[in-house]
This record gives sequence, structure tokens and C-alpha cells, in this order.
Amino acid sequence: QASYKPLLKQVVEEICNPDRPDPVDIEHMSSGLTDLLKTGFSMFMKVNRPHPGDHPLLIIFMVGGVTVSEVKMVKDLVATRKPGTQV
Repeated sequence: QASYKPLLKQVVEEICNPDRPDPVDIEHMSSGLTDLLKTGFSMFMKVNRPHPGDHPLLIIFMVGGVTVSEVKMVKDLVATRKPGTQV
């Protein structure tokens, strides 16, 4: 039997996952000189990419918008996985 799991829930679960694998659907975009240097050195050395869960602010832009039930789902999920985080 197939089950439905919203894309927004999948993305937030990847971000809040305590095992911290690299999120498949999210790509870090280098924006400053420091990030560009890290990207260049990562070819030669073992340099980890930043994880979205490390940052105090995360903006998720959903084309088409979100419903109130999806916002509640995300709020409950974040409260369970990362207590004290504001949604």
C-alpha cells in the first residue's frame, strides 16, 4: 500500500536528522571568498560542506505556497527534533 509523505516534511526531516547525512535535495551555494576557498580546498582535502541544520536561520521557499496544515506539521516536527527552535 502506498503512503503519501509531503515534500516539505521530507526536506525538514533531512535538515533536522540527528544522524546528519548530506541532504540530497539541498545544495550549498558558495557566496563569499571564504566559501570559494573551502570549495577549492575540498578537492584536495577532506572538507565538509556546511549542513543546513548548523545555521540559526533557515528559509524554505516553496513555489506554490504551503497550507496551514503543512506549517503545523513542520512546527511539530521541528519541536520534536530540535527543541527551542522557532518556526
